[in-house]
Amino acid sequence: MEWVARLDRKKLFICMPYQEADLATLALGLTAERCATEMVVVTPEGQVRGGGDAVRYISRRLPLMNIVWPLMEMPGLRSAVDSGYRWIANNRLSLSAKLGRQACTVAKKDEATKTR
Repeated sequence: MEWVARLDRKKLFICMPYQEADLATLALGLTAERCATEMVVVTPEGQVRGGGDAVRYISRRLPLMNIVWPLMEMPGLRSAVDSGYRWIANNRLSLSAKLGRQACTVAKKDEATKTR
């Protein structure tokens, strides 16, 4: 999500953690379980796109990604993007830690109650 906010200079997207979103209002059938496993985009038309499809949707609309998104739509590369996305999503916490970041982390319940 951080990469979208950084590249979205025209503020085309509203990025928010799913824990803070009213999922029922955003899209029919959108669940916290799905949002916990993949990045989800809800389009202005109410369509829900997740995973590699969400990355392609976002990339198509960001000027700095204009060079990359056509490649993501090519036969063969489409499935590679989906597989690559799934690998990153499954390993996001360890990748984030290795990069010295705290992306994709949520305070544990006991830690959240200590700050109140």
